[in-house]
Amino acid sequence: MRELAEQLSKRFIRGFLILFPVAVFVGFGLATDGTTSTAEPQDDAVAFVLNQSPEKLERQPDAEISTTPTITAAPETTTSAPNPPAPADPPTDAPATQAPATASPTAPPQAQTPDQRGQAALAKITYPWAERLPGWRISFHPERSGVYGYTLVHEKRIEVYVRSGQSDELLAHVVAHEIGHAVDVTHNNGDERDRWLAARGIQGTTWWPNDGASDFSTGAGDFAESFAAWQVGSESFRSKLGPSPSTAQLDVLRQLALG
Repeated sequence: MRELAEQLSKRFIRGFLILFPVAVFVGFGLATDGTTSTAEPQDDAVAFVLNQSPEKLERQPDAEISTTPTITAAPETTTSAPNPPAPADPPTDAPATQAPATASPTAPPQAQTPDQRGQAALAKITYPWAERLPGWRISFHPERSGVYGYTLVHEKRIEVYVRSGQSDELLAHVVAHEIGHAVDVTHNNGDERDRWLAARGIQGTTWWPNDGASDFSTGAGDFAESFAAWQVGSESFRSKLGPSPSTAQLDVLRQLALG
């Protein structure tokens, strides 16, 4: 019996050592689709976004509200009131009265869809992206946890996730940032990227982020953030490699983006 127990124990250990690495590999696969992301400021170090289903909120029944008015009766009196005098006839030349006109209620403004807000943000971009980025598409979607936008390089496609509480200024900045990535992969080469790093004083910085990773600490992210500052202002500038670009640095960026 003891020998049988030892054999079963050895078989269990061998089986665990074989299965455990497989489970780890399947659970943490890496994407390889050439994706770069713009993550939230507090999540910009997270390389991969895990989506969680929103919690189901049960609606509580509304409290019952009584709509029956309460009537208070006047107390009875025993003293009879004198007869009132007969009313005088109104003058025949009295002006006619007219009830005041009531204004018609104004319907509340309807909330804009993600596409409507995104198109309004895209209209703020002065860079001729449709001309300079042939084949590229930009689409706008409902908000997604942990990410503002994706640039899918191999598909020449930009996805922007619009949040209900997101300001119009930040939304326009995100759109410009992702267009900056498209400009970079379409028009820049190694020499031009070195020129940008030199202009920014960050020579030797890694240019490309890992697949699906935030890029605020890379040359590509600094270029995209500077492109956004050029297009819509630097209020939301988030590069971790330096401050918002100077006038001289924006001149270099303009030359790289427009050829």
